Amino acid sequence: MNKFLRLSFVAMLMAVCNITFAEDIKFDFDNDYQTIFPGMGLSSQETDDNDGDFTQTTTSAAISGATVTVSAKTSGNENRLWASSPRLRMYSGTLTLTAPAGKEIASISFECGKWNQGNTVNVGTLTPSGNNASWVGQQSEVVVTIAGNTQIKSLTMTVVDEGQEVPAEIKIEGTTPFYGSTEVTVSINKDTYDLYYTTDGSNPETSQTAVQYTAPFTITETCTVKVFDEISQVSAEQTFDKATPAEAANIAAFIALEENTVANLTLTDAIVLGHGNNNTVVKDATGSLLIYYLGEDVKQGQKINGTVMAKRIVYGGVDEASVAKNFIVDVTVTDGSLTPVEATAADIVAKPLMTEVYKLTDVTVKAAAFGNGTRYYIYNGNEQVIQLYDEFKISNMIAADGTYTIEGIRGKYVDKENVETAQLWITKVGDGAEPQPGEVVKANNIAELLATPLNTEVELTLTNAKVLYTFTTNNGNTSTYVRDASGSLTFYNSLKDVAKNEDLNGTIVVKHTEYNKLPQAQVIEGKTNMDNLLHQAGSEATVNTITIADAANHVADLVTINNLTVSSDGADNPKFYGNNGDASIQIYNQFWVEEYSKEGLAAMVGNTYNITGIVLVHNSNYEICPIESGMVNGINDVVTEANFNGVMYNIAGQKVNETYKGIVIMNGKKMIRK
Repeated sequence: MNKFLRLSFVAMLMAVCNITFAEDIKFDFDNDYQTIFPGMGLSSQETDDNDGDFTQTTTSAAISGATVTVSAKTSGNENRLWASSPRLRMYSGTLTLTAPAGKEIASISFECGKWNQGNTVNVGTLTPSGNNASWVGQQSEVVVTIAGNTQIKSLTMTVVDEGQEVPAEIKIEGTTPFYGSTEVTVSINKDTYDLYYTTDGSNPETSQTAVQYTAPFTITETCTVKVFDEISQVSAEQTFDKATPAEAANIAAFIALEENTVANLTLTDAIVLGHGNNNTVVKDATGSLLIYYLGEDVKQGQKINGTVMAKRIVYGGVDEASVAKNFIVDVTVTDGSLTPVEATAADIVAKPLMTEVYKLTDVTVKAAAFGNGTRYYIYNGNEQVIQLYDEFKISNMIAADGTYTIEGIRGKYVDKENVETAQLWITKVGDGAEPQPGEVVKANNIAELLATPLNTEVELTLTNAKVLYTFTTNNGNTSTYVRDASGSLTFYNSLKDVAKNEDLNGTIVVKHTEYNKLPQAQVIEGKTNMDNLLHQAGSEATVNTITIADAANHVADLVTINNLTVSSDGADNPKFYGNNGDASIQIYNQFWVEEYSKEGLAAMVGNTYNITGIVLVHNSNYEICPIESGMVNGINDVVTEANFNGVMYNIAGQKVNETYKGIVIMNGKKMIRK
């Protein structure tokens, strides 16, 4: 009886404390960034806008007296507000959360698209959970040190009166209703705890079936999760209901379902038309469908029988079955055959989506500029007939104008303005045999990998290989540049958690691909891992000094090219080049180095520099992508001039007008504007 009264009193106290003292304060960066950081815009890679960059430490407007402060970067990319969700993207520096006057932060919940596991705090306990994180403690200020790519949608801090005891509160999180299974996470807002749980309805305080909670666990049936903390004597429970998916006897029945319906799709002798990049196009007797993340290693022509649990969606105007990681896939795959149908590009445009694999012989392909990139089309004379699209990421083997034999599937893309583009989703280029999925060849070094056919799966041995540079985009894609004794190579999403100047020894399984003629070692889902590859700190990478003419022999290598005089092509969206005599190479800001922004490069025009960076290739055009620079006859001396008649930039490379005071750059010289 006494124990019951004590537990009841604790529960009542928790409820009263939550009402009286606790307050949740939410900073919703995705939806309220303009209110939180008034006057700031958004940054975007596509438009080269940097209005959302935190170039100096910036404190938000107060919400209920609380603030967040974002520091400028300490390395790598700028911390910034991005043009799409998650908006607050940080790569280094600190994120400081400050409680209102007279209050203390008791807990913080971070809702993220990506959370770097290396992030740390100055006080309290920080607990990562997948892409999210939480913090508990009791402090007036919490400083999070950002170790790498962290993308935050929102954060909620719970504050209490200063010095007030924070009542213990258990949270049980998971998806309900759920399909297939759901992962359950338990947390408590205390540094010291001893949690036990049950899933059979019994009381975890006394049950013989109680399990100590040490990590998230998975449930597959409807149940009530009950949790008890031995330290605080607080309990909580949450019921999770398993949902029953709809049934679709074939592809036509699945497509007839309402969007976002989850169903068990039955496949009967469904033929694989194309597969790759987690996309699988299948066709049964009733219709065709793109299955996203089937999770099976299939190849063109094989037959699939069984059941796939998936959500009915439409993406880019295409019917899709989207398979979540907790959905159940129970299929068998058997060998089969498929003969491509001979057709012209005009024939294909008139065909329905995803019904056949077509073969086009000796068609004319030309490039067309699109945004910051290039798209390729099949032409009939000067008329664009159909866009070529690498839906399956088999490779971008078409990287130059020419005549090709191509196999592919009729696809399309409908944009936000409801404009439809007819596409041919490439499955093969040329008449040669394609490497078969699952066939892995061995390469003893980078040179041997580069000698294999495109799309070959390779077990690559690296011996004393050096990480030259690594860069992660805002979309989370990581390119890592590695050199061994035989050559250099770009690893795309296949090397995780490695750092510049580390040494690599061991083996890794990758796919040999090309992107706009840039050779890559690409990740293979389910096969690429770091289990057999040792990476450890090493000496600083050697920088090879080369000439422009040597660039083709140093793709993906770390180099310095000396005495480059910067020029511009003068276009509205200008390209910049480094020139030495009659030779030139494009200077491209692949790694978003502030000094080499468009404004920064514009200020360098006419001056000569030694530029250090990574050599890349884009459709046969070689680029040096700077990571640092040293000036030869650049902006060396500061002078004072009375007349300022030219275009002026500040030392950050930003264009300024005649009202600006301080050091400016004009005609390649530093001047003091008084």
